[in-house]
Parts: sequence; structure tokens; C-alpha cells
Amino acid sequence: VTAERIRGQVADMQHLFADQRVKVSASVGVVLSELSDLSEEAVLARANAQLERAKAAGRNRVEIDNRESTGHTPQAG
Repeated sequence: VTAERIRGQVADMQHLFADQRVKVSASVGVVLSELSDLSEEAVLARANAQLERAKAAGRNRVEIDNRESTGHTPQAG
């Protein structure tokens, strides 16, 4: 929910660059840290995989890790 709210706020912002309106969007990858994660790098690698999934699915989205132990299913924003 928080990631989706951040994504929406970024998309709603008005940006000017060289007197031109520029649209900005955000893609977000969300994961939960689990006891089985051996390092911070493992968590970040899973988050990055979800980020890449969001970008590949059309950008301006939130993708949530769907590992069975988290009980979450992927959601698009």
C-alpha cells in the first residue's frame, strides 16, 4: 500500500525541465525480509528482480515478491 501511494504521488507531480513539462513515473519492487535470507544483498537482489519485473511489465508499477512463505501475490499499480 505504501509503495503504491509513493508511485502514485511521483506520477502526479508536475516537473519542469527547460520550460517543458516532463512526466516522471516510478517502478517499485517490494519484498519482505525472511529468516532464510542469508544477507542484505539477498534481500536487495530479490527486490531488484521485482523492480525489473515492474519495468518489463510496462513501468510505473509496483511488483510484490510472491514467494509462498510471504503469502503475497504480485500486484500491479
